[in-house]
Amino acid sequence: MNIYFVDEPMFEDDVFSMRYLMSRRLFLKIVEDITASFPWFRSSANAAGIRGFSAIQKCVCALRQLAYDNLADNYDEGLSFSTRKARECLDNFCIAVKYLYGEEYLRSPTSHDVALLYEARSNNGINVLKQLPLFIPEVNGKSLEYGFTVNGRRYNRGYYIGDGSYPPWSCFVKAYAYSVARKEKIMKKLQESARKDVERAFGLLKNKWAIID
Repeated sequence: MNIYFVDEPMFEDDVFSMRYLMSRRLFLKIVEDITASFPWFRSSANAAGIRGFSAIQKCVCALRQLAYDNLADNYDEGLSFSTRKARECLDNFCIAVKYLYGEEYLRSPTSHDVALLYEARSNNGINVLKQLPLFIPEVNGKSLEYGFTVNGRRYNRGYYIGDGSYPPWSCFVKAYAYSVARKEKIMKKLQESARKDVERAFGLLKNKWAIID
C-alpha cells in the first residue's frame, strides 16, 4: 500500500503503469467494480478475528501474474500469498473481468472502435491484432501456405518477421533479443534487414495512398 496506494506513495503513476501495464487510476476503478460485484474480493476476518487480504492486494496478485507471466508460487514471499491463494486470485480476477467488461470490450471492434483506437494512438495493439481479418488463420492455429527449405529441411508454412511486441504465435519469428553465438548474430542481422525493407515499402504505400499506421 505504501509503495503505490497511499496519498504520497513511494512510486508515481508512471512506475505503476510500467510494472502493471495499466494506469493506477484504471486499476483502482477495476478494483472498485470487482469489489462491488464479487464478495470474494472483499476483506473478511477469520475465526481468530484476523482480517484477510484486501481487494487491492488480491487484484495486485492477479495482475502481476498477468503482467509478468509469473507462476503462482512466486508470490509467497513478496506478497505473502500461498500458491493456492495466488491461483484463486488469478482465476477469480479473470472471471470478474470477463463478467464485468466482456460484453463491451472482449468482442470484435466496430468501425467506430477502430477509429477511436487510431485517434487515441492506443497501445493495445495485440488485442486489435488478434481481431484483424489478416490474422484469422493464425488465431486458429494456421499460418501462410508457403513452402520453403532451410538447411535441407522442408517447411510447409511461412512466417512473419516480428519483434517482442507481437504475441508468441508460431507464425511470428522474432529476432534474438541478445544474440551471442555467431549464427544468432547473422540471423538477427538478416531479420532486421528484411524488416527495414518492409518498413520502407510500407512507408511508400502510406505516402502514396495515405494509409494510416
